[in-house]
Amino acid sequence: MEMQELEFIIHADGRVEERVRGVKGANCQEITAKIESALGEVYHTEATEEMYEVEVQNTNENTNSADERLASAGPPFERGKTSPASRYTQAVSVLVGLVKM
Repeated sequence: MEMQELEFIIHADGRVEERVRGVKGANCQEITAKIESALGEVYHTEATEEMYEVEVQNTNENTNSADERLASAGPPFERGKTSPASRYTQAVSVLVGLVKM
């Protein structure tokens, strides 16, 4: 089974670019929906070749619920209401909080 990976690039202006690798089919949208909600408004999405591939079924269960980790991440921030530096710092905090849990 191919490794599933989420990559986040936090730009200096606070924008967060996410890349999903190793997830077949439209499951990447389900995986990232709550993360995107915690980070704020989505401006652009682009499908990869993997989105059109057949989904691989995984029988392992993750004991750390993404819902639990996102609940503790705090409210999303709004564009224009904070400085780019604040958005950058908040994006880092949200993502670090998700990783630590």
